Amino acid sequence: LSAGIGFGAAVFNPFTLGVAQKLAGLPLYSGTPYRIAIFVTSFLIVQVFLRWYARRIEKSPKRSLVYQEDSALDEEETLSYPEGVDRALRIFALFLVCIVAVLVASFFISVLSDISFPLIAVLFLAGSLASVFIARVMPVKEVWRALVAGLLGVAPAIALILMAMSIKQIVVRGGVMDTILYAAVSKLGGMSPTTAILWIWLLVLVVNFFIGSGSAKAFLVLPILFPIVDVVGLSRQLAVQAFLFGDGFSNLLYPTNAALMIGLGFSPVGYVKWLRWELLLQLGLAALSLGWLYIGYFIGL
Repeated sequence: LSAGIGFGAAVFNPFTLGVAQKLAGLPLYSGTPYRIAIFVTSFLIVQVFLRWYARRIEKSPKRSLVYQEDSALDEEETLSYPEGVDRALRIFALFLVCIVAVLVASFFISVLSDISFPLIAVLFLAGSLASVFIARVMPVKEVWRALVAGLLGVAPAIALILMAMSIKQIVVRGGVMDTILYAAVSKLGGMSPTTAILWIWLLVLVVNFFIGSGSAKAFLVLPILFPIVDVVGLSRQLAVQAFLFGDGFSNLLYPTNAALMIGLGFSPVGYVKWLRWELLLQLGLAALSLGWLYIGYFIGL
């Protein structure tokens, strides 16, 4: 939840905001005060939602999403750290430094930016294995057994992700996405600015189900939208924000989002259970998105 909200309300996101503003011909990270206000209000909405949920399960623990799993835990169990954990943490910290270095370097080296995410995944795995092996926290056989158990734990999520990717391939390669974009953009030209804001947000919201990558979506949608936005009377800055709202928060909603499905795969919460729990928050975030878009329009963003 925190990762999704942080991504959706990001003030400095090079993969969505940075790419979109570059395509729009806007100064990089312009409109920062406006987006800081969006981040703060998004944070407050999430805090209110989580406090409401916490009070609800405090009064009735059985309403918790993971009541059965929590009830199986031994509350009196004490944590113990085997010898060598400190050394393992230091080794893993070195790999974290390498990961940060890769992230920073990817902004300046175009070749590295294309492989940054797989490289980070490899570094995480290598750091975990190296820290355990070198520090000798647990026997080698137990390490491999734990690794295999972890892979099996996310196997159902991987299957769902592959199924979701097949939807993307059918829609994009079959030309369905081109038809959707053409129909949507054709209607956009004759709309008023206030209606066009809503239409852009809805368009990106639909496209995000099929194309999860924010930067890929920006290159696909925005070059088509910007000329029409200019004719309608909307600023490109506001069009960028409508794109960000359509792209961001729905990542917590769609089963085609690999990060969401992998995260749920690591937890005892299934997608349907997650969807029921999170739907109320999504409605609040949708209201926030539209509210800030119209505020941006009336203040002349």
